[in-house]
Amino acid sequence: MSAQQELALVAVPAGMVVVTKDEFYAALFADKRDIMPTVEAREHTPWRFVQNRAMWGWCSTGYASKFGAPEVYAIARSAS
Repeated sequence: MSAQQELALVAVPAGMVVVTKDEFYAALFADKRDIMPTVEAREHTPWRFVQNRAMWGWCSTGYASKFGAPEVYAIARSAS
């Protein structure tokens, strides 16, 4: 399966821009606000601002993802 086909199988939330894993973590470490991953979903990981719970980013894998699930990273348009 190609990367494009894998991406088509993953539902990226509206208002998010897909980025590479390296771009995601570079943006996360560059942002000085308090941003943390949440466990509100089993199959994916929302990353939220601690102060107001607004969505900063998103990852297609979560704590209960299947082994080998495609990893897709996205950042909210307003955060990028």
